[in-house]
Amino acid sequence: PSPLYLSMSTAKGSDVQSKETINRKREKPSAPKEATRRKMSVEDGSGKTKKGPEDDKNKVAWAKKVHTTNCKEISKEFNNKIKRFVANGATVDVCKTDANQIKCRYADVLCIDQTRVVLKKRGKDEDFIHANWVGSPAPGATKYICTQAPVKETQEDFWHMCFTEKVSLILMLCDFKEGSEIEKCSHYFPEKPKSKEKYGPYTVTMKEKLDEPEIEDTDFSVMEIKCKDDTLKVKHCYMRYWVDNCAPVETEPILKLWKWVRKYHNDRPVVVHCSAGVGRTSTFVGMELASHRIASNPDTQMLDIVKELRKQRYQSIQSHVQFLYL
Repeated sequence: PSPLYLSMSTAKGSDVQSKETINRKREKPSAPKEATRRKMSVEDGSGKTKKGPEDDKNKVAWAKKVHTTNCKEISKEFNNKIKRFVANGATVDVCKTDANQIKCRYADVLCIDQTRVVLKKRGKDEDFIHANWVGSPAPGATKYICTQAPVKETQEDFWHMCFTEKVSLILMLCDFKEGSEIEKCSHYFPEKPKSKEKYGPYTVTMKEKLDEPEIEDTDFSVMEIKCKDDTLKVKHCYMRYWVDNCAPVETEPILKLWKWVRKYHNDRPVVVHCSAGVGRTSTFVGMELASHRIASNPDTQMLDIVKELRKQRYQSIQSHVQFLYL
């Protein structure tokens, strides 16, 4: 299995299986576990075959170290060193203006000025969206835009960002409503094939549904964004079962989704959002940062990965359960 799979598997039967994380469990495939693991170990993000992580000394060395770590120690590290961590020099002034506060889904989730996505072709007073550039400096790393779920007032801004930044994929890691029917995301895209919706100057059409049988309980589709005579096609992924502030019970679907992203992003940015855009979103994006860092340094500490995330996206990784999962 991959080093990330190895590290996350140590949490099974412990914190990740606590009441805080148990949600709607899905039936596991009937295929033998060894066959599934063997398949995953030979597929990289591009769909090509390569040697599995067991042949990468750095990743194996890192995984062995993680196996010796106590889950309670990991949770304690989050509470003591990450929970209140704020990057030095980070400012959050733009999101606090009266004009921009209405564009923020949560008043206590701020947007770092230094890494925020500045909307192109907009004046200074209209260039804000609650989104940040997040990624690894490693060659070939995916460029991510981490953002909140659109509110009604920002749907046009969201599609403007996707269009002008020429994004390739949109990952929606939340449901429209969760828990006691609290809204977590507005209905910002057409939900039936061939249907279309208009957001300011942008007409968004769901061209087709995609079949990705290996990734369960997730809807894949192709969206076409049209503005005047220009069009852009974007793949959209709607994964609804990842509960807020928690971690998925199973690791395999998330790893498969990550590989799907690496296969199809085509060197264009990838938009990832949950509700606030800091918990589930940063947990997913953290896999990219961790993968590159561990490949070059087996002494990589997950604490440093999360701090790097928080330098780019405020409050990244919201709970000790998400930290343990990562």
